[in-house]
Amino acid sequence: MHQALAEWQLFELAALDLEQARVFVSKLSPNTDLAEKFIDLISKQQGLLDLVRSPLLLEMLFQVFLVSGSLPDNPTSLFSMTIQTYLERWDSKRSSINILTRSERVHFLSHIARRMYGENRYALYRSEIILVIRDQSTVNFRPEEVLEDITTTGLLRRERDGQFEFAHKSLMMYLIAYGLQDDPADLAILLRENDSAWRELVQLFGALAQKVDDLVEAFLEFGWVTQAAYALSAGSVRNDDLESRVADTVEAQLGSKFIRSAARYWVSKSDEDPIEDLRLRKEEELALFNRATDPTLSAHERGKLFEQFVAAFFGGPFRLINGNVLTLHGEFDLVFELVSKGPFWHDLGGQVLVECKNEAKRANTEQVNHFMQKVNNVQDIRVAFFVARSGVGRAALDAMRVQAANPAKPLVIPISGEQVISELDNNLDREDFFVHIISDAKLMRR
Repeated sequence: MHQALAEWQLFELAALDLEQARVFVSKLSPNTDLAEKFIDLISKQQGLLDLVRSPLLLEMLFQVFLVSGSLPDNPTSLFSMTIQTYLERWDSKRSSINILTRSERVHFLSHIARRMYGENRYALYRSEIILVIRDQSTVNFRPEEVLEDITTTGLLRRERDGQFEFAHKSLMMYLIAYGLQDDPADLAILLRENDSAWRELVQLFGALAQKVDDLVEAFLEFGWVTQAAYALSAGSVRNDDLESRVADTVEAQLGSKFIRSAARYWVSKSDEDPIEDLRLRKEEELALFNRATDPTLSAHERGKLFEQFVAAFFGGPFRLINGNVLTLHGEFDLVFELVSKGPFWHDLGGQVLVECKNEAKRANTEQVNHFMQKVNNVQDIRVAFFVARSGVGRAALDAMRVQAANPAKPLVIPISGEQVISELDNNLDREDFFVHIISDAKLMRR
């Protein structure tokens, strides 16, 4: 019998190209229009193309698309949605094997991922995973029962050689960053043990934790200046003092002469053809705006596309922190950080909250008041925007004016689709647009 098994041929699935992915997805769904929309979405997001080359991950992403009607364009949100989708599907089965909560599953999966990465491996044997579960157990179940639960979700899979591995390497990286988002020192230590994929881990950590100060400090203690600078770029909350320290450290290591030469090169590179770059950017944004108003799409799809458009439209003066952020005071469609500098922006610094309404009717007073109430309950918010494709009704505008007249409350500024189209149709810098509409709102306080 062993001789017969030895003569078997083993095959591995090769990476898929886009056309093969199209065929694969068409077999997953009888709805050809839905499958085509998914492939069209994939083809327009460069960051997703490498992920869909794996048939297993391609199927997982398609399941996320079926649930949400869209796919985020950044890996952090994508893997978060993937994990959430698969854990929800597993919960809905209500199996007898279903013994853990979602947070408990993620806890164990994160520690298994850390063990793999720390040993520079992408798979562990059953006995090794049992040890990880036993060491990290916070539940009253046998390790064997825990392993059975987490493997049935589809995120961790048993391969033919008896080892267990994650559905995709990037999924493993996300779970590591997720588990360590509150422990930057532990992440730095882990990267010291194995720095083979530090950029991906730091990028994911920055998106999840937002504030990267402690991680940067740990890198500087190790003498890892490149990693410290990269971590600063990955974070969404700025620290000017820490940026200056890292810049001074880079200058000390590379020399002032090189830094000045590099700065001149970067400035000249950014000034090569700014008008053409601005034109192309606005063309892309206008195309996205038009897609978001396509009547053949579902309301959910149009809503997601409109949020993607607004996220792109605010780029420049603002940097996106996250979307669909749940707080104690309610959900916010988009949360940005103000990054523009200068006297005009000085008293508006910090986070910026944005509401997106992609509706045929003007936003009413109830919708505007609900958003303003949420904004007023969040500390240290100085400005927020209500972006409504069809504009805001007269009574709702009056409510915004009343709020603007109170200097103790944040400015809540409306932006209509008509204003958006007008801005996309000129060659003005985006910062000029925001300076204009914010200035108009500020006048109400005088």
